[in-house]
Amino acid sequence: MKDFAKNTHSFFDIREAGSSLEEAAVDVVKSEGHSLTNHWYHSPLEVDVYYWVDEKRNIIKQQVSIYGQICEWDIIDGVRTGCVIETGKEDENEGNTIQYDKKAHNSSLFQAKNLLEYTEAMSSLVKEQLIYNFEHNPTADNLDPEELLAQYGDKAKELKGSLAKFIKKLFK
Repeated sequence: MKDFAKNTHSFFDIREAGSSLEEAAVDVVKSEGHSLTNHWYHSPLEVDVYYWVDEKRNIIKQQVSIYGQICEWDIIDGVRTGCVIETGKEDENEGNTIQYDKKAHNSSLFQAKNLLEYTEAMSSLVKEQLIYNFEHNPTADNLDPEELLAQYGDKAKELKGSLAKFIKKLFK
């Protein structure tokens, strides 16, 4: 047993994982009169960070994946945690699904926020906003109406209507 323990010194280093993230892609998604920009950061240590930005440069959704453990926030549903479940389907787009926890796990959120703090590849402004969203959980339901209108402008009234449907449809 000692030899086995000697040869298995691997552990997850959040600092190394965060600093190893690099921007992998930026894509624009257009549908139903709306446009979102998707940013993806990837690490070979099985860590990914995604965030989606609307036309007014508001982050409307973000997701941190650490070895299949998911921490997510969006302007409609707020903070959620869960894990990736492989469905066994051969089609890459249908091969995985996220099983969300009944209640967000604080330890998962803590780890995601730490990862973001050590990320060097994205601007400090974006990192601060991503961390803020995980900590304060702003949603269309709990934002002050004036703040909601200032941030989202004429699209604010759509956050519970067509924009909400668009976001949910896009991220299914």
